[in-house]
Amino acid sequence: MPDASNTTVFVWPWRGTAALPDAARAVFDARGLSELLLDGVRTETLEVRGLADDEEPDRILMIHDENAAGGRYAYHDLIEALHDGGVNVYARNDKGAEYDAGWELRPSGGKMVERSMSEVFDVTMVSGGELLEECRRHVPGARTLSDIPPTELRAAVLELFVEPDLPRAILEES
Repeated sequence: MPDASNTTVFVWPWRGTAALPDAARAVFDARGLSELLLDGVRTETLEVRGLADDEEPDRILMIHDENAAGGRYAYHDLIEALHDGGVNVYARNDKGAEYDAGWELRPSGGKMVERSMSEVFDVTMVSGGELLEECRRHVPGARTLSDIPPTELRAAVLELFVEPDLPRAILEES
């Protein structure tokens, strides 16, 4: 049996499949997803209300797969297509036997942020390249991490470990 994990994908703002660009809708439809329970994959729409009671609620699509083979990577094609379609996507998974837990955020029009947690080392991991890139914002001439003064290195690490800003409904489902 392939390595499986409890995986959840959140998509917002969710206006329904009819509002998706053709390419994103094709991937969504190819997976047979709808707002129903299909083969152990639960999809539902969460409503997020603003401050005023009479406002129309925003909607967030939640896709939850308790047995996703390969964790959130099993949904890579869908995540990419939805992000390319102009919506925000946040995906997370628990650890599996062959990989660690992690999450990724793909903000609409923004750059993907991805974090993995190592159970062996009990740490959240960031690549050396990503750390160097963040450091170069403050020390543009740096060629390696050893060129970075400790104070700038610490500041870059703190910047990289900021939790993503997510809608309240997602945080409540977590």
